[in-house]
Amino acid sequence: MGSPDPRTPPKGEMILAEWWLPKKALAWDPMLRIEVLFRDFTKTCVDFPICSRAGYESYSVLNDQFKKTGGFLAYKVSVVTGDGQTCAEWKHQLWVKLISAEEMDETSAAVIEKSRQGSVIETPGCNSSN
Repeated sequence: MGSPDPRTPPKGEMILAEWWLPKKALAWDPMLRIEVLFRDFTKTCVDFPICSRAGYESYSVLNDQFKKTGGFLAYKVSVVTGDGQTCAEWKHQLWVKLISAEEMDETSAAVIEKSRQGSVIETPGCNSSN
């Protein structure tokens, strides 16, 4: 396909993640996970298998995708074992977990139910007019 036209270089951003793992880590079937939060508040997660103790991977957002999303807002990079445990992670300083509307509805219902259960209980023998 060839290189892009130098008169119109690609426009975008790239995350470059580098790792160095101890010898025993390869037995854990590790994977590099990059979670990205874009400026339009969409998100994505990309996994890369780790086949060597040291290496790097890159994740790019270019041209139309960059224009559509506005680029990166924040990201989190982690090394995850085959059974889902996080060995190490690094978070961008603006990284936050987005709460979806569905999660808000579930959380609100749980909070309302707890407030009903833990509301003021009158104790016999107590009189508020003392």
